[in-house]
Amino acid sequence: MQTLRSSTRIATVVFTLLTGLPLRAYEPIPRPDPNYTELHRAAESGHALELQAALGLLTPQRRAELLALPDREDMIPLSYAARTGSLECVQALLEAGSPLEVRLPHPSWTPLMQAAEQGHAAVVKCLLDHGADQRPRSWDGRNALNLALQGPIFTYGEPGDWRATVRVFLAHGADPEPLLDMIAQLERVAAERRTEGEKIQGEVERLQEEIRQLQQKLAAAQALLGPPGVRPDSN
Repeated sequence: MQTLRSSTRIATVVFTLLTGLPLRAYEPIPRPDPNYTELHRAAESGHALELQAALGLLTPQRRAELLALPDREDMIPLSYAARTGSLECVQALLEAGSPLEVRLPHPSWTPLMQAAEQGHAAVVKCLLDHGADQRPRSWDGRNALNLALQGPIFTYGEPGDWRATVRVFLAHGADPEPLLDMIAQLERVAAERRTEGEKIQGEVERLQEEIRQLQQKLAAAQALLGPPGVRPDSN
């Protein structure tokens, strides 16, 4: 792997000289994970030229091994490119023969799920056009459309467009049931809030009536006592 890293640095310089693009300092993200390779790093960083350079330096057999290699986060290079939203990196990895799913014995997020949660509509369309399966579910039962509807806790890469992402799924024949479930859930929440609002409004009206009655009693008492400073007639 050290040879690959050194060769990638050289290839990056060569690409820079040939294309005229500005030279970027080569600083891999430090991770104590031997399975987090240069392909993972370049895909996560969204640098298509470096990724293409690294892919070009590998033998077909080694390239296939690394493209399918999950790191400690159960992510293959395509997972990182999809999460970052780099369409160029996604296309480069697919052209190099990347699998569309992470091959693990337990449920894990597919690259399509990563792109869907982040709202990367163009990447989602690219993966679906290449045959990505919408049906796999994560350990908590969510599929890619569920993730697009719910949105991320943390965002990565380019700004997401979840509305466009949902439209892409529906245009590719996604089951609209998750969308209908979310609409029904929103309707239930709205109904509960309306009911709660009606209860609050009723309580406000009750308190206002109590205040009105107290004001009336106070006015009657003041009329009985007379103006301030004047003692009532004892006769």
